[in-house]
Amino acid sequence: MDGHARRARGRGDGVDRYQHRQRSPRAHRGHVRRERTRGDVGERRGWAFIFVSLTTAALATIPRPLVQSAAGLNSLIRQLGASIGTAVVITVLDYKTTTASAELVRYANIYNPIFRQWWQTYQNGFLAHGNDSFTAHQRAVAVLQGLIYQQATMVAYAYDFALLGLLFALCLPLVALVRRGGAQPGSHVAEM
Repeated sequence: MDGHARRARGRGDGVDRYQHRQRSPRAHRGHVRRERTRGDVGERRGWAFIFVSLTTAALATIPRPLVQSAAGLNSLIRQLGASIGTAVVITVLDYKTTTASAELVRYANIYNPIFRQWWQTYQNGFLAHGNDSFTAHQRAVAVLQGLIYQQATMVAYAYDFALLGLLFALCLPLVALVRRGGAQPGSHVAEM
């Protein structure tokens, strides 16, 4: 089948091929599964090192009769912190994506020569692949909208990572406040 017949069938332009690859259940299945597994194993190891160390440091100075209650309280605070932290990060991410997208859309107009050049490049590419002018125009606008959203999302993620880095740096001096060692040998608390 030659190139003209393929374009007539609708698979001639890059957008159709990209969408087909994304919908295909067999496309790159093994590669994605392999990378996902490596990432999961690394992430699980990291969480294990973090939480075992934090729990040990948090419970090291607690008297033995109170360890069970302290472990429950530690787990509750960790779960609440994870839930609230996730909610805050996602809210900031959504807000920054919206504001960055609104900022970038200001430059997406016909009077901006750079935007007009990109728009015409995409439109001419779709026209060259056999689309009519209306469809080429619509696809070019859709591609540019996708690029604007992609850039806005990247800006939002960069802001989120900077925010998390700042919070980490602010919490780092708290490590100096962690006491070392266990409970004193002669100390005990009466059970309630």
